[in-house]
Amino acid sequence: IVTCPSNQTIYADASCQGVINDYTGSVVASDNCTMVSNLTITQSPAGSTTISTTTAITITVIDENLNSNTCVFNAIYIDTISPAVVCPSDQTIAIDPSCQYLMPDLSGSVGGTDNCSSLANMTITQNPIAGSTQTGGTAVLITLNDEGGNSSTCIVNMIPDDTSAPTITCPSPSPVDLGSACDFSL
Repeated sequence: IVTCPSNQTIYADASCQGVINDYTGSVVASDNCTMVSNLTITQSPAGSTTISTTTAITITVIDENLNSNTCVFNAIYIDTISPAVVCPSDQTIAIDPSCQYLMPDLSGSVGGTDNCSSLANMTITQNPIAGSTQTGGTAVLITLNDEGGNSSTCIVNMIPDDTSAPTITCPSPSPVDLGSACDFSL
């Protein structure tokens, strides 16, 4: 009889790899004719094997008569390292005559690195979303999500630039009464 340990969690390191432990000492095994100390217990893949995905581990127990039995459990591979996001610099943006502007899509200017995901495989979101109407200075929250569900954020400030000159409306001229000294008061 062979009883495997329950599924085990293996965490990704900075190189997007995890190392399987030696689980042979965690196996519960018994045999009708062979003493437990004389059973041969092997593991495949072996302890210290590097993985980068969830991996099935097979434990095999062999008695003195070469009878064998196996059990299987999973080394569940998990990436918990957040990506490093690189935001574009703050942006100056022209406003329209109503003092508004449309939020640009900043995703093409976002950079980043991750231990397991390439930038092409990560998701970039921004809030407020591209195409939304804004007034005044706006802090845009950029979020970079890797394939493992980890994320990092940064802020890009949108700085409105009013390039329209003010308009002036002068009052209509009105007749002025001049005094005897040819002067007038307002």
